[in-house]
Amino acid sequence: MKRPGQTSEGVAAEIRRRILQWDYPPEHPLGEEALAAGFGVSRSPVREALRMLEADGYVRRVPNRGYFVRQVRPSEVADLYEVRLALEIFALEKLARMPALHAEVERLGRVWDGPPPKDGDAQAIARRDEAFHESLAALAGNEKLLEALRRVDERLFVFRVMGFERAMEQDTLDASYAIHRDLVRAILSGDAAAIRAQLERNIRHGRANVEQAMGRALTRAYGARGAAHP
Repeated sequence: MKRPGQTSEGVAAEIRRRILQWDYPPEHPLGEEALAAGFGVSRSPVREALRMLEADGYVRRVPNRGYFVRQVRPSEVADLYEVRLALEIFALEKLARMPALHAEVERLGRVWDGPPPKDGDAQAIARRDEAFHESLAALAGNEKLLEALRRVDERLFVFRVMGFERAMEQDTLDASYAIHRDLVRAILSGDAAAIRAQLERNIRHGRANVEQAMGRALTRAYGARGAAHP
């Protein structure tokens, strides 16, 4: 087991990573004693780490039973995508009105040139996607907006990985790459309506893959009833 360090922040970061990678799936118990022994730390930093993760919405505490990984409902994922869409529309419409930065937009967009890799790594593609969108938002120059987008992206990351895995299985990565190229063109054109349309298209495409992947993941986690789990 990876040693996260002696601090509660280090322990929280490692537990968070495992939750996001579904090493700890929804409703997985998080016992203080077992975590402390596994990480080679005392129970105190583990206890504080779990409190931090509860405050951030990653885990829930059940009286007299302890902590468990929070069940993420499909409706919550949908809400996060809506927030992400609203943040990006604001940032990219602003960026479209900043022609001095358009050369940098073109440079960032080159990551989507050419066909997608046939044997790609879904996690690497998700990181590429995340970095691209956050880099565009950063160019718009609103630090608070960027912080908010990063928090949403952190909560969505595991689902984006699942979505890209699904896209590779269905051989629809080409569509995702094309959507990103069209988004870059919309920004460079300065057309706010086109930017909004391409962002909505991107979210719609991504969410469809995520929803399909979530159904399968919930089935694995909960058995035959998983796909209908609230």
